[in-house]
Amino acid sequence: MKKYKRLISGAIAAVMAMGGAGAFGAFADNTDGAALFSESTNVELPPITEDEVIASGSCGDDLTWRLRESGTLTISGTGAMNDYLSTMANPIEAPWFGYKDKINTVIIGQGVTYIGKYAFENCTAIEKVTVNDSVTSIGEGCFCDCSALKEVPVMNGVALISRNAFKRCNSLTSVTIPDSVDTLDTNAFAECKALKSVKIGSVATVGAGAFTGCTALSYVDISTGVNEFRNSVFTNCPSLKWVTIPAEVREIGIYAFGYVDGTAERTILEGFTIYGFRGSRAESYAEYRGIAFKALDDMGSGDIDGSGTTDLEDLVIMQKIAAGWKTDSGDMEAADVDGDGDTDIDDLILLQKAVAGCVKSSQ
Repeated sequence: MKKYKRLISGAIAAVMAMGGAGAFGAFADNTDGAALFSESTNVELPPITEDEVIASGSCGDDLTWRLRESGTLTISGTGAMNDYLSTMANPIEAPWFGYKDKINTVIIGQGVTYIGKYAFENCTAIEKVTVNDSVTSIGEGCFCDCSALKEVPVMNGVALISRNAFKRCNSLTSVTIPDSVDTLDTNAFAECKALKSVKIGSVATVGAGAFTGCTALSYVDISTGVNEFRNSVFTNCPSLKWVTIPAEVREIGIYAFGYVDGTAERTILEGFTIYGFRGSRAESYAEYRGIAFKALDDMGSGDIDGSGTTDLEDLVIMQKIAAGWKTDSGDMEAADVDGDGDTDIDDLILLQKAVAGCVKSSQ
């Protein structure tokens, strides 16, 4: 739920001088000089007066766009946006492309179902995008090279994020792919150099190279329900040292996890480990590729104090054990998180991840 507040204390005199407040009928009177938009489960578009609009036009059969002096571009109406191309042979630029250095905010209004191909490609001033839940598909390359975009919009209604959609968005630091997404297509977030964490919902298919070249990426959370990772999904992510792959994953393409480009061919990333379950596709992938694998089935619960949960109290005890503190055999069994027969620094690291929610114990 969004609440939009616009201060108008400085504008009241100007409105009165123009002969009325009809243009501001959407506002409610407020004793402190502020005005509120009515609450809605969808994003309310800011009111636009003609003196604020510096450019406008159509961008679909029943869609219009308006760019305000502030740098906010709004798409309004119903249906799908037009596609645009940026090829040298036959370029078809988005109608707002001439203002690309001015656009800092994009609002896709309720009723829009599709964001067109390359609609905002190389709009390097865009910092924020709002997508309403009527949008079901994000077109190819639509936000490619939006280097100032700081966060991916919430996309609760989106089923398809097309190829190259957010490629080289180098200000993104975290990405959450919602459960509504069925397909995350080829190179969707490739080469996002500042990207550090990714949370993937119940996405059926994660396309080839979806996160390839994300050199700062160090944490990936994969939900149950993911069925397939295609080729090279996380190739050239040297900061990603481990990943937990759910048992539900049925297909893993070549070089999907744990590889970097060498001088002549792709090589296994040093120190990379896959956590998974015995008999799973994750185990067979790791075995075939020669990648270190640790079975979650074999791990101790980490519930060292017997409270029924793995929490900070267990982590404190584990730190003492790692420092040489002794406890009873039952606790030591729980403390052997990786199941290798020893309680050591590896167990401490795993328990830290478990407490942080990164690795769920098998018990």
